Amino acid sequence: MIQSVSRTFTILEIIARNGGEAKLQEIARLSGIKQTTAHNLLKTLCELGYVRRNQGSTGYFLSRRVSNLSRVAGNDYQLRASLMPLLADITSNTGETSFIAVPSGGEVFFLAGLESDKPIKYASPEGLRTPMPGSAAGLVLMAWNPEIFEWIKSEHRLAIGGDIEKEIELTRTRGFALDIEKVEKDLSCVAIPFFRKGQMEAVLGISGPAFRLSESKLINYARWMQDYLAALDL
Repeated sequence: MIQSVSRTFTILEIIARNGGEAKLQEIARLSGIKQTTAHNLLKTLCELGYVRRNQGSTGYFLSRRVSNLSRVAGNDYQLRASLMPLLADITSNTGETSFIAVPSGGEVFFLAGLESDKPIKYASPEGLRTPMPGSAAGLVLMAWNPEIFEWIKSEHRLAIGGDIEKEIELTRTRGFALDIEKVEKDLSCVAIPFFRKGQMEAVLGISGPAFRLSESKLINYARWMQDYLAALDL
């Protein structure tokens, strides 16, 4: 058994058993690990994005990247199956390609897609992985998962600028994100968060040719999807 790996999982389990938060002294006492060693392991877990520190708090918290591992391990199929009827309704009502997206580390993973039946359309993105910055789905994921955004910054995966932070704040304020030919020329998208029992589980959105999807039309579609989900009372 590799001692450092064993100690790392012990620390994660202690934080989990303490409701998702524990202080360094408590972690060291419960684990039997020297405080300096525990601190170094916690520092590494923070750098990797599995543990975080909140401003003004001396505790260590589990991040959503940990829950993301459990989602990847076994929940994607169930999530996809439960949301496919929603995609069918979205595509039927908008006439555009719809998609489900989830986080995968620092990327957007398109879990499912349903293509428009129009002659000119955007193909289903199902199975694709794309960087989070810039895309509508990525903005939604970063807006409601700030630890993912902080992890991307800490890993130097993104040269953070004020424009991206403003986009994230705007996304959080209005409840949806737009991508008008930012990621790909002639492609426009809109994405909204999908919540169930108060927890954000995925991103729902539509994409299509920019000539057909003006900003005003995308906003109207976003509001229609928001009203549609609200009526489901999930």
